[in-house]
Amino acid sequence: MARLVGGGWRRASAPGSPAAAEAAVAARTAGSPFRGAGAWDWHFDTDPTLLMRFSAATANAHRIHYDWPYATRVEGCPGLVVHGPLMTLALAETLRLEGRAERVTRVGHRNNRPLFCGQPARLRGRRTADGFALDLLGPEAGTPCTSLTVTAR
Repeated sequence: MARLVGGGWRRASAPGSPAAAEAAVAARTAGSPFRGAGAWDWHFDTDPTLLMRFSAATANAHRIHYDWPYATRVEGCPGLVVHGPLMTLALAETLRLEGRAERVTRVGHRNNRPLFCGQPARLRGRRTADGFALDLLGPEAGTPCTSLTVTAR
């Protein structure tokens, strides 16, 4: 079985083991999923509880976000898939975490590739001429998982 992931087709991964699911649950974060790493640089920690809560809050019933056996065995993913809107929201939250008070007049985002629950992720941003540019970087080098551009005054 093959499926589209990150702009290309790949063979489905072998069914995951229950031990991997237990490890993801054991790695749950406590409190905020954001940890500062420097100016405009934040760690973003995901866990199954965060994904389940976001699914409930957004009425997103797609099982790839909260049902580990379904995501790995049926869809062939290496783990639970982090919601695209959650990644975008995390990038927008970076503005608040950095103490920015500018009035946002326009926001644009692009989801480029998936992030899987528990994978290391960084939120990085920079000031631009008319606002801010932010990227969510996953464990693989290259294209960010999600990019956000913000026009602000």
